[in-house]
Formats: sequence, C-alpha cells, structure tokens
Amino acid sequence: MLFQVPAQRATGDLAEARDRAASFSHLALGYSLSGFIGPLVAGIAIDLLGHRAAFGLLAALPLVPVAALAARRVGLPHAQAGGATATSGGMLQLIRVPALRRLFLINAAFALGWDLHTIFVPIYGAGIGLSAAAIGSILSAFAVATFVVRLAMPWIARAMPPARVLTAALASAAVVFGAFPFVGSAWGLAGLSFVLGLGLGSGQPVVLSLLHEHAPPGRIGEVVGARMSLIQSMAVAVPLLFGALGTTLGFVPVFWMVGGCLAAGGWYARLVR
Repeated sequence: MLFQVPAQRATGDLAEARDRAASFSHLALGYSLSGFIGPLVAGIAIDLLGHRAAFGLLAALPLVPVAALAARRVGLPHAQAGGATATSGGMLQLIRVPALRRLFLINAAFALGWDLHTIFVPIYGAGIGLSAAAIGSILSAFAVATFVVRLAMPWIARAMPPARVLTAALASAAVVFGAFPFVGSAWGLAGLSFVLGLGLGSGQPVVLSLLHEHAPPGRIGEVVGARMSLIQSMAVAVPLLFGALGTTLGFVPVFWMVGGCLAAGGWYARLVR
C-alpha cells in the first residue's frame, strides 16, 4: 500500500485532465500484465517444483522496482506543500462529498467482483477437479482481458461517457457471476473469466480518473488512500462473509448474490456525472 497509493497519485498528477483516464489505463496495464504472468507462472511452478519454489520465485520479483527506484531514472512529482491547508479534514469529510461518496460505492462494487473471482474461482475449480495449472490459466484469462480492455481505454474514454462505461462494466460482470455455477470445464470458466476481466478491468481507470477530478484541492493523496482502505477492508470482510455463506448455502447462491450486488452497482453508476 505504501507503494500503490503514491504511484496512483503520481499518475494523476503527471497527466493532463483530458488524458487522465488514458494515463490510469497505462498504469493499470502493468497490473494486468502481472496478473497474467503471476497466476500462470505460479500454477506451473507449483505443479513442477512445489509451493516452496513458487513462493521463492515470487519473493524475488519486488527487487525489480526497487532497482528502478534506486537508479532515480523515474521522474516523480514533488509534494504539494501547503496545498491541503484550505481543505483540511478527515476521511469523514471526504465521504460527505456527494461525488466522492458515489464513486467510493461504485468502487466497492468493482472490488467485490474482483475479490470474489480471485478467491472463489480457484476453490470452485479445485472442487470440480481442475489442476493448479488449469486454475492458473483461468485466472490468467481474466488478467489478459483486463490488459486488452485497458489497452483500448483511451479510445473508450473518448467514445463513451464515464457513467455508461461503469454501468456496462458492472452489468456484464453481473451476468458472468450468474453464469458461473452452470459451467464445469476449464475452457468455459476461462471464457467467463475473460468476459469478467473486460468488465471489471475497464472500471478502475475510470474511477481513478473521476476521483482525481473530484478530489478537494491538495487532498488527492487522501482520496486515493481512502479508496485503497475501502478495497482492503473489503478484502478482509468479503472472504469471511461470503466464505461463511458458501459453506452454509453452497456456491450457487453466493455467485448469484454477488451478481445481484454488481447489477445494483451498475444501476447506481448511471448517476455518475
């Protein structure tokens, strides 16, 4: 989190307002690329070398950005000294801003779909007898889709208003979660994950761009931090809540409840201006 919050703030600060959605799309391409390579390499490493070697391989990857930052080859913006004085206040004050509150709720819907896919698809895949490599391939299909849609986001942002992008993204994600319980093959799950990645992957750049636009002067870092706090809080609560529901009711009601929440989020996203 100490890395992601300033990285997202710097992306918004370095971009012009008209290009901000495209800049956040470029940042998100890095997340998509790692999301594709990570599960695929981890699944193959687990099958061939075991869990210990897979963890060792992933533990070495953070050395790459450490080396890039240590070389001081990345031009980062400076802090906005004194910029937050006129609009100081806590997180509750940020939530009182209608536009920010609406965007936080929409972001929560995207986080819900993302977390449940990451957690439940591997469990569901293991339950129907898929190998670790097959499950990793399903997760990689999701990441490929997020890469593809984010590559196209500069064109999408120019062609469609933000409300329509967010509504279409959440609506498509709701349909996918409704269809998950009826698919029992790796290829079918990979196809659904790809469609889900197209939907959920298009939402993050738009939400980040709108948050940067509506943040009070000098407080974009706090807004980004509040968004990340919301995402991580859901990463704690969602597995506990839906894991308990899945144990009690089974996978089908859980997938459908998530689909209902995403559909409600898509309807709410129509209010975005």
